[in-house]
Amino acid sequence: MGEATTVTGEWDSTRILQLGEYKTKVDLAAGSIRRAIASGQLARGQRLRFSDLIRSLGISATPIREAVRVLEAEGLMSVDSHREIRVADFTIADAVEIYDVRAVLEGRATQQAAARLTEAEIVEIELLLRSMRSIVASGNLSEVARVNASWHEAIYASGSSKYLRFLIDKLWVAFPWDTMWIIPGRAELSMTEHERILEAIKLRHPAQAARLMRAHILGSKESLIEHLKRQGQVSWQREPTSHPTPAV
Repeated sequence: MGEATTVTGEWDSTRILQLGEYKTKVDLAAGSIRRAIASGQLARGQRLRFSDLIRSLGISATPIREAVRVLEAEGLMSVDSHREIRVADFTIADAVEIYDVRAVLEGRATQQAAARLTEAEIVEIELLLRSMRSIVASGNLSEVARVNASWHEAIYASGSSKYLRFLIDKLWVAFPWDTMWIIPGRAELSMTEHERILEAIKLRHPAQAARLMRAHILGSKESLIEHLKRQGQVSWQREPTSHPTPAV
């Protein structure tokens, strides 16, 4: 990933700060930081100061400290002995593991969805796919990432069990989606794969829909690994597992 850098200004929390989704300020702070990491607003390996988070989020220090502990336990952040916060790095080994687990979980969720989604929900999924097709053509990669997430969420939200959704959400948060969409041709290929998955759902073919979703995810894995190897951005080695600090 290269040498870590310290944030020097405020990151745009307004794009990811959504009050209505969270019950407490700790949940709000943790959710907002997760979104910033997933979207690339906070880079992997980036160093932060508590004062930066307080200023950007507009939340007091105590809930932000609690949120950082939560994110540290999730493996998304680390805090060293000098109380410096760092966004966790992401390795090829991490990508392989996340994709392999996603393929199992999201294949299962898609299988459930193909049998359970209502006709109205399928129409919504189809509309999201049309929107994504237009955005891919426009070349707006950040918007492609957003609508892609919405498309997958629409399949899993109503059609799969709550525990599957919980686990899938955790894996999506851990993944640096900003890297995925810069791969040449990946967005167009994803569109084709999405169309096939949706067709299987519309035909109420659960096993086929699941197989296509697994193939879609594992194909994305291979594309990303090859891209990262070519770019020399990550290694196969994981960083040593850090343990949450008792106090921040």
